[in-house]
Amino acid sequence: MYEISVMPYLDGDKYVKIFTIDKMPKHKLEKYCIIINPPKLSPFTDESKCIIAFKSLAHPTHIMQLNELTDLMHLLHEEPSGYKIDYQLSKLMIKNKDQHNKNVMFYIRER
Repeated sequence: MYEISVMPYLDGDKYVKIFTIDKMPKHKLEKYCIIINPPKLSPFTDESKCIIAFKSLAHPTHIMQLNELTDLMHLLHEEPSGYKIDYQLSKLMIKNKDQHNKNVMFYIRER
């Protein structure tokens, strides 16, 4: 099972929201992911740690942003990817955000 989240990211001089995944996926989805060390969002925050982000499908040298949600959904529902969204678990975890990551979008699992 994998957790898909959204997090703020400093892209040059502007803030955007990007999609991240909690661990490197297996199989065909791995080629759409990249390990990055995001820049600090503020001089007042601690150093950032490496994360795994999705590459943009439209611009593979860029990171997938929140406005590309339909691309991510298409990628996950595409038969060769072998993943599906676990709607029940996603709903349960999002409902209990106080006890977990508040930026979770949904959970996926292998078919």
